[in-house]
Amino acid sequence: MPKLTKREVPTNEYWARIQEVLDHQNMNINQFATALGLNRSETLYQIKRGNTTITRNIANRIVEKFPHFSLPWLMTGYGPMIARPDDNAEYIPYFSCDISDLPITNQFEADSHIFIPQVGEADLALKYHNDDMSPSIPNGTIIALKKRTLDSIIYGDEHVVICKNMALLRKVRRTDDPNILRLEATCREHFDDILVPLSNIVDIYAVKGKIILKR
Repeated sequence: MPKLTKREVPTNEYWARIQEVLDHQNMNINQFATALGLNRSETLYQIKRGNTTITRNIANRIVEKFPHFSLPWLMTGYGPMIARPDDNAEYIPYFSCDISDLPITNQFEADSHIFIPQVGEADLALKYHNDDMSPSIPNGTIIALKKRTLDSIIYGDEHVVICKNMALLRKVRRTDDPNILRLEATCREHFDDILVPLSNIVDIYAVKGKIILKR
């Protein structure tokens, strides 16, 4: 199973794109930071120094304020700087990791960004490697996830449930005990339901969309 690894941040690649935006808008760093609603321009200077990348938050702020710039160009450098139709649709950070790595994905750069039509807002996407949710989610399916709180669960829907000792993709069901959830596999012939106390749940993510890859 691929594991997350730290990736080197190119020193000038991200700042070169910010500089193009500044030149296009005829703005300096401080003016640009103010336009984006940043409390301090230090965030932009960190990109200039090569200490960080253009984060999703910064890219979204730029596109919200200056919608003529292309979101995928800001994030990746590919394509034209000026947005084409649908360029600024919702792009989702994609990580080459397992669901057990979900609690630490915010410590790493996304491997790429993907667009899943009609999914809307999602926090991240990854490829699911298991057979317990077949045929609705076959092994190798890319799933887009949105972090939820326990009180916002839609029962009967598919969620990734991160517990203290395991991480599972399951349909979440109620039980007679309000403090216990039942996690139901689609492939019920080979996988049993699992009862999980709410106190054991660390994080929970709703499945917002999926791309089923043909083999």
